Amino acid sequence: MLTIMLCPKCMTENADDLQFCTRCHATLRFKCPKCWYEQNHGGTCDHCGADFKQYQAVFLAGLIGENARETQADADKVGHVMTATQMAVTAVTSPWMAILILARAVLFRLLRH
Repeated sequence: MLTIMLCPKCMTENADDLQFCTRCHATLRFKCPKCWYEQNHGGTCDHCGADFKQYQAVFLAGLIGENARETQADADKVGHVMTATQMAVTAVTSPWMAILILARAVLFRLLRH
């Protein structure tokens, strides 16, 4: 028998096994980023006690640091670095240049492996 869960945002009835509300797309099921325990609220994991926001901040900081190291390694190969701001301005002013920059990034990834 299928159980019903009310969306906390729009109060629409949803099947209990759905991750997102069928009407407003609010998150109904949250997975702990540390132990993957599934629960119906965010914030703190009921199973391991991990703070979702703190864990996410540490994870994102690690990704940003890794991206910076990769960018510097690529820059050492090429001889220059294009910042995210420069890339965004270039993408707005010249879509073809943005495509070339993207192709260059893909080629570096392929050649690196």
